[in-house]
Amino acid sequence: MANHEKHTFEERVSKALEYLKRNWSIIVASVSFLGCLVCLLVPQLRKPEYVTPFIFGIANTIFWTLVDIKLKLFPVDSAKVTFESLPDATGRILENLRELTFKNRKNQLEINIISGKAGEIFPILQNFFTEIANNNTKAVKNVTFTLYCINPNFLNSLDLSRIYDQSFSFSHNKDRINTYKDYVTYMESEIRQFSNHEQFLVNNIKIELILYNAYPNFYAFMIGDKYIYWGNFTWVQKEFKGSLNPCNFLSSDSSSFATEYKLLTSEISFFKDSTRIFINMQDNKYLYDYRQVSSLNKLAYDNLVQDYVEKNQLYKTQVSELNRRDQLQELSQYLFTQISTNLSAKNSDISILEIGPGAGYLTELLSKRNYKIDAIEFSDNFYNYLNKQSIKNLNLIKDDFLQYRADKFYDVLLAISFIHLYPSVHLGLIFQKIRTVLKKRGIAYISTSLHEFSNEGYFRKDNASQFVVRYRKLFTKEELEYYITSAHFEILDSYTKVDMLDSNKTWMAYLIRKK
Repeated sequence: MANHEKHTFEERVSKALEYLKRNWSIIVASVSFLGCLVCLLVPQLRKPEYVTPFIFGIANTIFWTLVDIKLKLFPVDSAKVTFESLPDATGRILENLRELTFKNRKNQLEINIISGKAGEIFPILQNFFTEIANNNTKAVKNVTFTLYCINPNFLNSLDLSRIYDQSFSFSHNKDRINTYKDYVTYMESEIRQFSNHEQFLVNNIKIELILYNAYPNFYAFMIGDKYIYWGNFTWVQKEFKGSLNPCNFLSSDSSSFATEYKLLTSEISFFKDSTRIFINMQDNKYLYDYRQVSSLNKLAYDNLVQDYVEKNQLYKTQVSELNRRDQLQELSQYLFTQISTNLSAKNSDISILEIGPGAGYLTELLSKRNYKIDAIEFSDNFYNYLNKQSIKNLNLIKDDFLQYRADKFYDVLLAISFIHLYPSVHLGLIFQKIRTVLKKRGIAYISTSLHEFSNEGYFRKDNASQFVVRYRKLFTKEELEYYITSAHFEILDSYTKVDMLDSNKTWMAYLIRKK
């Protein structure tokens, strides 16, 4: 077990400054009062030049005390505090841990720590656990610490050279993962020793380590329901940068605390779920269970029907500031042109398979051109909504695309905002299924959002009216083209476009043909 180290000189200075900061008014008032008393008792000091500074100090203290009273009676919302990095916030985090754990006596206090780089997060907890074990703190009772760290087996299943940097060598990646795996083993050993320590057993102090299966998008300290600290992870020079990024802090007296706390709590719930979304393969790699990921996405979209209906109304009525045209009308016109250019049949003889029609606005535009449309929808609520719209020439199918058994072949397949809903390990299957259902020389239109770096995992749905988490694959241009060409498709056309009505996201679209 790590030995308890003495506070460094810098830490003692920091604590002294923090004490002065908290008790400044009391110190000034005490010094000023004693100064006035001395001046009154010593006749030689009963002069204005001696007494005035102390009277000013007392008056100043009274003024700021009244200001403090006003703030207590009429509190002003505290803004979010941002530290330059996690190390800069560490002292404050330990203070808040001591504050809440010392006060806690009856109910079980929950403290959650979400870690990306465990080697930079876990030592903070070690320091506090060591204080408890060495009985260097007041009695801490009834506390549960839950530490969430990335599953090394999950990392082992990823090809980071493809995801982040072509120069990121396979051997370097393996070495890093093995080092991290050793550190996870070390953490487990430390946690067992702390958990079996007398102070922890007697005082009902529990420590739990949960290994989650997702990318390290952020780290967080959730100290009870009173304090939260968090920061984002970024990928810089072949490395996840986390603790050196800015660290945000909010306390429960802030108006935005409840919202941020709820989001972090939901992320924690999803991390717990992620531990059940993988099946252990014989080669010791973790593979996403397609059906479970699909069911999670289905649940997410079941809750988004109203959002998409309202969004379609915006597409119909709101005019874009840049191109002054309805964006889905523009897309439909592009598709009409490409279909007529690449297929010689009449519209009524052209069969289209649309994957994920959503609220059906584009589906309706296509139906007006007399195309024969089959639309696959996996969401119960979207399916029920579309069924009530009575769109002509539409055969609505309740199914999942990979499980769909097509009894015919299609001239055109539309996969708009679809391929990014599934893990990269299944993209080969998805593109092969697209090939399977297309006629010879059939064409497909595929679109997804464009990203500077590839990523995948569990992400919160942007701009949703409620908190919804889904699985999301983030593509780079090069990566998507790799999957397209690897599945033996020819790229006929491609373009990128900024969607003014969807957070100014940049979308990339590909028109491809089966070779």
